[in-house]
Amino acid sequence: MGIALAVAYGGAVSVLNTALLWWRWYRGAQDFHCDGGRHLRSFYRSAMERFFVVVIMLAAGFVWIGDHPVALLAGFMFGQAAWIAASLALRERT
Repeated sequence: MGIALAVAYGGAVSVLNTALLWWRWYRGAQDFHCDGGRHLRSFYRSAMERFFVVVIMLAAGFVWIGDHPVALLAGFMFGQAAWIAASLALRERT
C-alpha cells in the first residue's frame, strides 16, 4: 500500500507540473503581447514557478511518505515520460 501511494503521489506531482504548464500556456494565449522582454520575463516566471512547486511538492512527499522515496521519484519520472510520449504522439498526428 505504501509503495502504491508513493507512486501515485509522484504521478500527481507530475500532473500538477503539466497543469501549471498548460495554465501558463492558456494565459499566454489570452494575454498576447509583442514585447520580447515581457514575453521572456513571463517565460522565466513560469519556469521558476513550476520548478519551485515541483521541488516543494516532492520534498513534502519525501517527508510524508518517508519509507519509499525511490517509488515516489519513479512515479514522478513515469508521469513526465508519459507526458512527453503523449506530446510526441499528438504532434505526429497533426
